[in-house]
Amino acid sequence: VDPASSSSSSSSNSSSSDRSSCSWLETFCSVSNGQLSRFSDQALSNCCWTMGSIAQQLEQQQQQQQRDLSPSLSGPRATLSALQLLLVESSWQQQLLLRLNPHTLLNFNPQQLSNTIWGLASIRSDLPKPWLDTYVGVLGPKLIQFKPQELSNIMVACARIRYKPGSSWMTLAELSLQRHMTCCDSQVISNVVWAMVQLQHEPSEGWLRSLLLEVQNRTAAGLAAAAAAGASTAADEGDRSSSRSSGDSSRIGYHFTPQGLSTLLLSMSRLAAIARSGSSSSKFTPAISSLCAVVCQQLLSDSSSGLSGFSSQGLAALAGAAVLCNQQDTGQQVLLAIMQELLQRQQQQQERSRPRLFQDSQG
Repeated sequence: VDPASSSSSSSSNSSSSDRSSCSWLETFCSVSNGQLSRFSDQALSNCCWTMGSIAQQLEQQQQQQQRDLSPSLSGPRATLSALQLLLVESSWQQQLLLRLNPHTLLNFNPQQLSNTIWGLASIRSDLPKPWLDTYVGVLGPKLIQFKPQELSNIMVACARIRYKPGSSWMTLAELSLQRHMTCCDSQVISNVVWAMVQLQHEPSEGWLRSLLLEVQNRTAAGLAAAAAAGASTAADEGDRSSSRSSGDSSRIGYHFTPQGLSTLLLSMSRLAAIARSGSSSSKFTPAISSLCAVVCQQLLSDSSSGLSGFSSQGLAALAGAAVLCNQQDTGQQVLLAIMQELLQRQQQQQERSRPRLFQDSQG
């Protein structure tokens, strides 16, 4: 759910109070507006990244308040819609985009280019298509120089603002990512696949082959590590320490987090649907569905942790992946296990709250 849409229905009084809570940002925009021409490349990129970070924090705060169903008790707070309105009405965003002309962007290094588009996309503001076309054109010759995290941020940003860079650009991005598939963090892989689905991009056979192999290796290593962590003997613990001291499986970021794995499985299932509607990648559809089903089955058979590490959103993503796998038995088993897990969590929460309720009633 886009938090900006929920805040748009607020009254004019709340909008003005939100706007007043952005007073320091308003001062910054008015002071820096006339000085953007003197900003260095790094300063311009930092501005975009900082505004995007602020927008992301505001979005998370608003989502948390909506989940808690309780207004803030600390007075007026800025909202994402108030930030968007401020950047437009102060002409700061317009002046910034004028400053980020092709000549300036050509001098940006990969990290600066990545931070710039990530920040602007996080604000969720309307970016002119001519500017986006220019930005993508500048990226093209430099894509091979980008690190996986930088490319991931760019693809997620494009997906967030629903801008399709074009098939040739995506092909170059695929080639660059494929070169680093075995050494990039698992979160990068999850984000890239999610972005491809949002952009309705059908990846090449070579990229899909590398993706399937890498996901198989990482999920197998992750489940093996989780099983090993559940062992109780000290001797086994020493053996595990020595066996994990070498290789990629011991690297921080190599294993998928529960959230990353659920996002990946759901995205891969949707990727299979895109492949079914295409031509060149259609033969990988059964392999994608089979892999998703196998991982779901391994999670269900893992008695030590299983589904306990997944958030409610992660469980919902797993359910969606199981259904989209076109394997009915696996889907039903996953849905049943998720229902049992949620029921168990609800019972545990009730048990934790029962003593407090008893004490309150005594008081």
